[in-house]
Amino acid sequence: MLIRTGKIAAMLCLVTILISFGVTGAEAGTKAVHEGRVVLKMNDYFIIYTYPKGPYIDENNRLIIPLRSVSDLLGADVAYDGPTRTATVTLDGHTVQITIGSYTAFVDGEPVEMDTMAVLESGSMLVPARIIFDSFDFKVELNAHGVVCIRDERLYTKEFVRELSRGELLYPNPAEDGQRHGTDFFYRHLASMDYFGWLYLKELNVFQPLSYRVVFEEIKDDEYYKVLTSASYMIKNISGKEIAKGNEDFFISYYTMASDYFGTRDNSTLGEKSDLRSRTASTKDEIIIVNEEVKTRQKIKYILAIGRTILMPNEIREYQLK
Repeated sequence: MLIRTGKIAAMLCLVTILISFGVTGAEAGTKAVHEGRVVLKMNDYFIIYTYPKGPYIDENNRLIIPLRSVSDLLGADVAYDGPTRTATVTLDGHTVQITIGSYTAFVDGEPVEMDTMAVLESGSMLVPARIIFDSFDFKVELNAHGVVCIRDERLYTKEFVRELSRGELLYPNPAEDGQRHGTDFFYRHLASMDYFGWLYLKELNVFQPLSYRVVFEEIKDDEYYKVLTSASYMIKNISGKEIAKGNEDFFISYYTMASDYFGTRDNSTLGEKSDLRSRTASTKDEIIIVNEEVKTRQKIKYILAIGRTILMPNEIREYQLK
């Protein structure tokens, strides 16, 4: 088992990530711990954490997600009526109504029985995902690791989610790859800069996150940063082959309550300066532990990750000539 550790400070006003070897000036304050299996994937991105609770499987073996994420991640319009404790979800001309504590939902006005129910936790409504997916015709598959996987262009409706598919991580030959993989593979967001230029995508769906443990801790004595996030992710090489040193890029992105985005990018990921972030080699089916510390000005609302590989400088020219 390999362990990769990084410590990150995020300057959200500049959307800049700084890597350091320690976080100082943090005094223990309010602390919240979230941990569990990774159970949801939307297009190429694993949904690791959603406020106030990450997607999880309940006692009835059903996927439960926060109501907020139905709007932010699925692109639906959501309204909540406090007195009746009922949520109304609208998408593509269809409507679903779900009430906390009830096994009956209403789809376009017709009652539909569920085998689990919505609950209230930390002041937020958590809803059964299946009634949402089925009612709005999201195609769902279960992968070999028990992860619910959805692929749908509607998942890119919201602006901050669209950014995940159009950013700065380039293919060596974008025009060719756009034809080969489709437009949503044309460019990849969540890029890193290194001293040699942009990073280039090599392969998607290489690493599968299995579980996570995230600790949010209030910072008392820092004038700028207010929240320290300490995270540990267990990931598995599912490529069926060995990954050479320097190619691994399990990229984790974070969104705050203000929908500010930042990712674990750094300024020295390749070549001589690679000591600040270790991109270790991994054998087929090997488990890797990724540890990070992130400082932000606001609470974290979402943690998403993509398990990919990047090209080393000596591979880029070879790839372009294919």
